[in-house]
Amino acid sequence: PKARRCIAPDCPKTAQGKTNFCKGHGGGRRCQTVGCTRAARGSTAHCIAHGGGKRCVADGCNKSAVGSTSHCVKHGGGRRCVYAECNKSARGGSTFCARHNTMERKRVAQEAAAAVVATRPMVSP
Repeated sequence: PKARRCIAPDCPKTAQGKTNFCKGHGGGRRCQTVGCTRAARGSTAHCIAHGGGKRCVADGCNKSAVGSTSHCVKHGGGRRCVYAECNKSARGGSTFCARHNTMERKRVAQEAAAAVVATRPMVSP
């Protein structure tokens, strides 16, 4: 059986539950906190902001766990920056933290610029 698509215009996502919409367009289970319209997470009745989903297992922490880990970012959950001796969390689709991602982009751009200069033919005066 083919997955049902969200009926919102130009939306390629899959419809959730018994609804005709994806989570972003109001489909699936909603947070049960009064006034909240976000999607409920996991087997809970609330969104992450209202205590739903997987929580960090560190003593006294009530933040949400990140990714497939059992901890929040502060307590070591999620992906870590791959830069030597950095233990901050990696951001977005990168393998670096925000600081080292900027440094890496600059380094790659400098290498690319140097490669362009090195491949230019020498012009005789």
